[in-house]
Amino acid sequence: ISNRIHRGNIPVQGCIRRFCASDVKSKGYFDALGSEFRFDVDIKQLEQKHKSLQQLFHPDRFVSQQNSESTRKNAADSSAFLNVALDVLRSPSKRASYMLEQIGAGLEENEE
Repeated sequence: ISNRIHRGNIPVQGCIRRFCASDVKSKGYFDALGSEFRFDVDIKQLEQKHKSLQQLFHPDRFVSQQNSESTRKNAADSSAFLNVALDVLRSPSKRASYMLEQIGAGLEENEE
């Protein structure tokens, strides 16, 4: 198997449709789900983006013997990351806390 992505959108080494699992995990929650970094988010848009990305990265798509263990692990890690991202951004309190952390103003444990 080549390290390059083949034509026809065949997943190779954790990459699908010219988008790699490592790309998902390297982004913040907003970027990963295609949203601007702002408190007022469109939950339906986040859910649609999550669904479309899960269709690409869900681990069940990578169970065949053709996929390497690292490809399966990348898919599982990306899927889990996307689930956490959606969970955090859906919740106003979790979203606010996440945003504060991202700008370096996270709450101390006793402040919550």
